Amino acid sequence: LDLAQPVPEIVGSAGWASMLDWCMEALDAHSAFIMDERGLVIALRGALAENVVEAVGARLLIAFEQADQMTTQHPSSSLSIEIGPLFLTGLRILAKQQTLTLGLQTKAPLSAASRTSLATAFMRKANAS
Repeated sequence: LDLAQPVPEIVGSAGWASMLDWCMEALDAHSAFIMDERGLVIALRGALAENVVEAVGARLLIAFEQADQMTTQHPSSSLSIEIGPLFLTGLRILAKQQTLTLGLQTKAPLSAASRTSLATAFMRKANAS
């Protein structure tokens, strides 16, 4: 699934919730969230409660750390984990001297093109904020 570019209003000054709504619609996602590098939830959308997102997000950050220990050359930019009938995909978004993590629950793993489109859109949003 390839994502169309979000409208400029979303990427510019609009809130993170609008970006997550765009993801949810484009990917038919179950839930979407974005968090800072400390694991604090910035925004969330979908079926998961905030306390569940905080726990899932913390584990996602740990999974990235573990993946980074498997290689010394290139840190992981995305992870996909099958959990029951859904896939949890985490994307690292590098922006303005910080790393944000986008989490998405979808029915199928995301394609490389979708992951690239998402990372680009969220990086633009983070740098515009």
